Amino acid sequence: MPRFQEVESGQAPPPGAGGLVAKRYSILRSLGRGSFGSVYLVRDNRASDGEQLKVLKQIPLGDLRPDETVRATQEAQLLSGLHHPAILSFYHSFLERDAFCIVTEFCQVRAGISEISL
Repeated sequence: MPRFQEVESGQAPPPGAGGLVAKRYSILRSLGRGSFGSVYLVRDNRASDGEQLKVLKQIPLGDLRPDETVRATQEAQLLSGLHHPAILSFYHSFLERDAFCIVTEFCQVRAGISEISL
């Protein structure tokens, strides 16, 4: 079971605010918003070249029911145990004041490749 690290830098600033999340991730732009929270493209300031772009999913804990909090935690636990070339890599998860954050690999989709021909 993964251990979650609590960090003290506050909830992720909005895109363009120039702040850091977990004293490590710079938010570049918003990728979307879903029923559980927001997803951002971030730059990992501690990563080596070629591995700097990552995705940060931020889930505000105050907005979740207890069963949803459990599901968010289970998502991180499930992702941490998956290792396959066709599945996005899980890097880590952490609590940051009032938000649960999950950091995964960024996978850029090329335009024009939306269907597979058989």
